[in-house]
Amino acid sequence: MDTIYDLEVKKANLEQEISLAKAKIGKLEREYESLQHFKGVAETAQSNFDSGVNETKNKLQGFSDRQLAQCRTARIYQNGMLGYVNGAGKTVIGGTYAALLKLISARLFLLRSQVKGLDSSIETKEQKLADVNDELARAAEEG
Repeated sequence: MDTIYDLEVKKANLEQEISLAKAKIGKLEREYESLQHFKGVAETAQSNFDSGVNETKNKLQGFSDRQLAQCRTARIYQNGMLGYVNGAGKTVIGGTYAALLKLISARLFLLRSQVKGLDSSIETKEQKLADVNDELARAAEEG
């Protein structure tokens, strides 16, 4: 059986570990909230980009055949912009948004996992602390 001093040291260490774990959870939760907000901003930006591309496509398709037949500049503009909104420009930017959102989601999952792990660790330490307190109470009764 441990001495009262040893039990007090164990108790203090457990209390400190619990306190540190709770502080870490607070930090992780703040990071999670901030990242969740940023994800919302990125999703809105992606939606705005997609809407802008679709709006541009509609405007470009709205050129009449007569306008295109009479104006070489209109044809060049329409071909170039259609190439952009249907081609590499949209693909690169759309892919960037998708990759960004995937990375954010992965980080959010990791943060949730870390919080769950710390919660589990706190529960274990609190049970150990209760056991140490029981041992201290028995030692005080015997002493």
